[in-house]
Amino acid sequence: MREKAKRTIWSVLVWLMLCLLMLGGCTSKVTEQPTGKTLWVVTEATVSDSMNYQAQQAVATFEQEHPGVTVQLDILPMEADEREIRLKQLRAQIMAGKGPDVFLLPTSTTITTDIPYHSTSWKLIYTEVEPLFNDVAQPMHSGIFADVSSYYDADIALNTADLHPDVMDAGVVGNARYVLPLRYTMPVLLTTPEKNAEAGIDQQMINSGIGALVQHSLDTGNAMMGAGLRLANDLTMLPQAFDYEKGEMLISQQEIAQFMRLYQQWRATGGAAGDEFLAAKTIEVRSRLDEAWPDHPDDIFVFLNITFGWRDFNSYIANGRYFYHWSLEPLTVFTHDLPGVLEQAAIARVIKADLEAHALRNMNGQSVAEVVYWGAVGSSCSDVGLAWDYLRLFLTEEYQHEGMRPRTDRSKDDMWNTSRERQINGMIENSWPVRVKGSATPLWETFQYQIHQEDSGIRGARQQMRKYNNRELVITDEEMPILFEPLDVVQFPIHQPEEESLAYALSQLNHEDGTPTDVDIDALAEKVYQYLWWHLAEG
Repeated sequence: MREKAKRTIWSVLVWLMLCLLMLGGCTSKVTEQPTGKTLWVVTEATVSDSMNYQAQQAVATFEQEHPGVTVQLDILPMEADEREIRLKQLRAQIMAGKGPDVFLLPTSTTITTDIPYHSTSWKLIYTEVEPLFNDVAQPMHSGIFADVSSYYDADIALNTADLHPDVMDAGVVGNARYVLPLRYTMPVLLTTPEKNAEAGIDQQMINSGIGALVQHSLDTGNAMMGAGLRLANDLTMLPQAFDYEKGEMLISQQEIAQFMRLYQQWRATGGAAGDEFLAAKTIEVRSRLDEAWPDHPDDIFVFLNITFGWRDFNSYIANGRYFYHWSLEPLTVFTHDLPGVLEQAAIARVIKADLEAHALRNMNGQSVAEVVYWGAVGSSCSDVGLAWDYLRLFLTEEYQHEGMRPRTDRSKDDMWNTSRERQINGMIENSWPVRVKGSATPLWETFQYQIHQEDSGIRGARQQMRKYNNRELVITDEEMPILFEPLDVVQFPIHQPEEESLAYALSQLNHEDGTPTDVDIDALAEKVYQYLWWHLAEG
């Protein structure tokens, strides 16, 4: 505790010194604004047709509509040393009241970019970075963002009624709207009536939350049900942790310990069953490949894993067997994310499966969603209305429903012509737009487009999927009712040093000798609780 206090005091002193330096004339390329009016937008790097592409298109539109105004799109560096220096400068500027006009940022600390790979394909690069804000909810309560409520409420053309109200309210404190969630996701439980009946799963159990479902898999010895559940090793499935307005912890040490015990039991049963299933499938694929191609390169399996996403059991079912349905495997249920439901709904149509998608509820039985990408106007912005004019573009239908991604005009093309302008497979930031109304059909059309683009990473399934690419199969909002269900909790993820995280504590469980004991778990839970308390206090 004392070490923690010393670290906090030292951090404050460093902040003060940086502020003095900035006020004393320390220069950086960000503060050297050109003559005329400039809108300073801070953002992160993305794949080439994701949020960076949208931001650049928004710059062109905005500057055309606002003659004499220049948008300075400031993409944060990813190299660790350069980023550390830049973040310190940027935080000092924010504290000195000279921060960015607009923040346009993801909540994840994994930045995905792409580079050309061979002549007609690309390779994705995943980089772990320190975020500008470890917890977006904290600056919402500390005056770093401007209140845009009056602009949001008066913007009739934006048609805010089509935005998910619970997700949008995650950016509101009291009556002030500080943050605009742009994209979100949520854990989803996929079931079918037939398998529910076989496993003894009813709606009451589903509504009770992840704890009841895992416990049922343990009580009935249904290891593959546990494998399909796949517990997250972060705070997603725990009760809400903080009341930021009151500065209070909402979660207890006992609740953390309860989750850790459940996780330990699940990992030893359902988690192990999933690992065994994937190992068997990998052996099967290798055997078939060895038989069909005896002289294949040694690294071919690395290529297969990258191409088909066989990182773990969940990614194998969700991504590796493209265009198969989870229910065709020996699974009772399957945990997916919101973007994955679209694909599963379409496949269910083809195989005539009666698919049900439910919110995967947390330990308190609450439905939970997480903001993936957000925007805000800085409180130091001299023209909030001008910043709003830029930021609102990302909530319009064209941007929200992926109309800004590059696409070849196919109106006169043969429908099986695979020459397409490049798109990275999947939805933007692997997330769903907050403009949920009317979203299913255009996102499905984008998915169809990606199936047949040149050298798609999913090219091996084109033959099976051509039945999808017809004018008869259309996915609508009616087939995605989960988009319109009320959400109990919508949160911004928090980021802590690795050794202070719940994930690290959970990694200490399930040792081969059966440890830790209940006493050990209680000690680990106490540490997690203490670190969360410090996170709240430091904010």
